[in-house]
Amino acid sequence: MAETKTNSIRQDSRVSLSTKTHATVVIPCFNEGPGIESLANTLKELVDKHEERFAFEIILVDDGSKDDTWELLADHFGDWDNCQLLQHERNTGLMAAIMTGAKAAQTEVVCSMDSDCTYHPNELPNLIEGLTEGIAMVTGSPYHPDGQVENMVAWRLVLSRFASFLYRLLLSNKLYCYTSCFRAFRKSVVENIGLENTGFVGTAELVWRIEQQGEWRILEVPTTLHVRQIGQSKCRVARVTWRHLMLMAKIVLSKLKNSPTTPMARQS
Repeated sequence: MAETKTNSIRQDSRVSLSTKTHATVVIPCFNEGPGIESLANTLKELVDKHEERFAFEIILVDDGSKDDTWELLADHFGDWDNCQLLQHERNTGLMAAIMTGAKAAQTEVVCSMDSDCTYHPNELPNLIEGLTEGIAMVTGSPYHPDGQVENMVAWRLVLSRFASFLYRLLLSNKLYCYTSCFRAFRKSVVENIGLENTGFVGTAELVWRIEQQGEWRILEVPTTLHVRQIGQSKCRVARVTWRHLMLMAKIVLSKLKNSPTTPMARQS
């Protein structure tokens, strides 16, 4: 029964690029008041520039902000016909907000991106075009040989690259970057995945959870990561690093548990 359901999802969720493609862009916002006006201008550029090929819906999720983010979202996006505003009563984390938006999307193609536009949304069409047969998710990668990183703090870049290196050793999908939230994915594949890490580490966990299904592949395309221009990063490096290590340990234990039993183990 489960196999039949998976095959049905694959058939129904093919992404056709022969006509205008409908896609939803989910953007989590947490205390991003100073950058909302800039975000509105950038998203308008995305919608207008690609209107002949893509019909974009926008979902903005206020993830329990304590500043004026919610009011500014209403001011700048309230009259957009293609925009939906959602709000969490308390801060739940980056990936929790993205999953809220994914579940609310009315399209099979869903994209996620940062509210600070460190990855420029004009690159989203490149990700969407990668959702071909058998691909569940396309992730933008600044660490790809053809990707770029501009003006990033050196020590944070080293930590992020090292985390991705370790995930590359552990996971079957050999990506250069596992921590980017700049992605396009299939709603039918992702929306019911339960993530234990609802914050930044959930970006890597989602790759693993898709991989565990054994039916789909993940594609990576080069992108450019720009330094944040407005506001401050919400990432707490020590906490995120620890949770990455915990997730890696969980992946290792899962692989050991599911690995074929060796002759020596059977004898014991």
